[in-house]
Amino acid sequence: MSCLRFQSSLSAGGACARLAAQSALLIGFWIGLTPFVSAQTNIVITGVVVDSVSSLPIEGADVRLLSGDRAATTDATGRFTMAAIPPGLVTIRVQRMGYAPARLNGVEVIEGTSRHLRIALAPLPYELNGREVLGHRSVSDATAGTRRLTRAEIARAGYRSVGEALA
Repeated sequence: MSCLRFQSSLSAGGACARLAAQSALLIGFWIGLTPFVSAQTNIVITGVVVDSVSSLPIEGADVRLLSGDRAATTDATGRFTMAAIPPGLVTIRVQRMGYAPARLNGVEVIEGTSRHLRIALAPLPYELNGREVLGHRSVSDATAGTRRLTRAEIARAGYRSVGEALA
């Protein structure tokens, strides 16, 4: 757009100054975004979390990058993926109920690469608090409310069998 087009309705100097200010603002905006755009990385960390005793995969483990907001949860095969990891040395924490948490310090990630990890969690013993259960039953409790019937009494009551009398 040329500053000369504005001469008919505005003074040429005011229009050019406004256009220059808008252009400077737009360029400043893009320059200001440059660090944020370049901060996006294509580094990917993948891995599998397994039981250290059985080597079976652990589903539902929380895998977290401690120096940012990246996190993942393992699937049924123990696998996870975290993308857009910043380059450098990172610390990863892995935890799951029933296992001792693991912390991997100084995991090196390099721009343009992926990293695959195999993380083994040690199972924790699960202890129940001991409980003592005491019971008491006397012989009189077991026979209370019972009565012995003869075949004749059952017949007089109109029942044809013991099963019919009990039903």
